[in-house]
Amino acid sequence: MVIPALLVVAGCGGGDDRADTVSAELIAAARAQQCSRPALRAPAIPDGTALLRRLRDHASPENQCLARVATLSTELKPPCPTDDDCALPKLATLKPYPEIVGACAPLYDTIARIAHASEACSPEIADTFDASDMSVAIIALQHAVRLRIAPLVARGELAAAATHLLDALRVADDYGRGAVLMGAMESLAMITGLVATLDEILIDPRLSSDAARAIAGDLDALIATAPAIIPTMHQEAAWAAKRRKTIAKSDADADALVLAAERRTREVDRICGGTLKACVEQLGASTVDDAKDFAGYVQKFGTRDVALTFARMQAELRTVAAADCSDSRAPPRGPRALARRRSRDPRRRTRSDRVAARVATRDGPQAALDAALHRDRSVRSIRLAEGSAQHERVHAVAPLVANRVQQRAHQAETAPALGERVGRRTWLVRHRDAAIDELQLDEIGAIARDP
Repeated sequence: MVIPALLVVAGCGGGDDRADTVSAELIAAARAQQCSRPALRAPAIPDGTALLRRLRDHASPENQCLARVATLSTELKPPCPTDDDCALPKLATLKPYPEIVGACAPLYDTIARIAHASEACSPEIADTFDASDMSVAIIALQHAVRLRIAPLVARGELAAAATHLLDALRVADDYGRGAVLMGAMESLAMITGLVATLDEILIDPRLSSDAARAIAGDLDALIATAPAIIPTMHQEAAWAAKRRKTIAKSDADADALVLAAERRTREVDRICGGTLKACVEQLGASTVDDAKDFAGYVQKFGTRDVALTFARMQAELRTVAAADCSDSRAPPRGPRALARRRSRDPRRRTRSDRVAARVATRDGPQAALDAALHRDRSVRSIRLAEGSAQHERVHAVAPLVANRVQQRAHQAETAPALGERVGRRTWLVRHRDAAIDELQLDEIGAIARDP
């Protein structure tokens, strides 16, 4: 991966004094960043930053564990001939490595402790990030956790397995919190594998509704505390400022590099304080130095929220009582039947109707009708987005994806398996990826959250 800070910007320098002053300001701003967020577990501890640094310290037992697991990467995730993002093997197919799981006990303990922290900043910041150390051992964290939980899942201890996964998701988030872009991209890579594994648990018929409800609560906390793009761009600028003399070809290029970094940082501050979609669009159209080159990186931040939101939808489905699921043998509910039912007794407004009314206010009457007609399949997913006003990022993507999934579900109304509770859920999960493809994941990601 090309590190954007390594791109030498052509142009005139502003003089050594000016460049030195700007460098000092960029570095000071990066060092002043804070990474507070609510602890995922209680009781809370003050700061988990030092714990996160152990994952990157080659002398720590945590990093040695990751390095050892990384040597098994081909076995733990076989190479894909045509698709680098192919699915991870099912947990049931993983070969057990009890000696590695035992050696990784310090890593598992550190992950659990970070979940109790009320603050945690990435170890890959401007002051410490070493671009020459391109070790990918940190990506092995997802595989280390999978090795640990595979026996739990085999024994049916799904709640415990999910807790370990969610703790690891918090660590993956924190690894990208306030990081340079390389750290942010490593964070996203870990999240992708961890959420895919969580999905496997969420569609397991042995998962209880209470366990699914607890998973949903943890996912709410994660969705609400996503790493933001602005601190990452500040760290990237500070990294370039600290190393401008070594990465530029001349003193004039070094001055130009740091002054361009300052202008780019100001541009990001100006346009990326709102939605991610606006940030991506305006950054891509920016004429400020190399700012547009970062739009693709910024867009990737949305994939994290999309993945967590889909998992949250599935967790919500697993809390539904059997009586709440539609019977495929029941007569179809059309717009006319719906209108007749409402006209007969206008006081019969269900909770789903009230949700649809709120959707109508926000998205228009057609979205409300869609929600009402398909409430057994999608309104619960929409309601989880409506439930917490602070989850603006979920509001943006949940109805969009739910509507597409429900359209696909409607096409298969006659499928016999849809008459059964688990069958319906399994079908929705199986076709979720197809819905993502139809909606173009990057476009969803661009509107998925408000950093």
